[in-house]
Amino acid sequence: MDTPTMIIGIDVAHWVGKKKESVIGFAASMDRYISRYYIDSAAKVMQDKRTPSDMTFELEPLFQAAILKFTEQNGTAPLRIIIYRDSVSEG
Repeated sequence: MDTPTMIIGIDVAHWVGKKKESVIGFAASMDRYISRYYIDSAAKVMQDKRTPSDMTFELEPLFQAAILKFTEQNGTAPLRIIIYRDSVSEG
């Protein structure tokens, strides 16, 4: 790629285990060939199964860490970020 680009994939699994957690899976590319990745996750305990709490705040530290790591490895921050997210479906 001619422009420093980070490709991010995000997925969420809801109500995992006895604690009723939602878990975010997060992967971000670290190089121009999209062959090295930063991988992390975050879990959030759900207060009520009918009204899941907002996971948005759980994403911020994942993005920050990935961008800092990209910058460290490439000498520049990504100028373009592409995000892939699974489709949301109600069961």
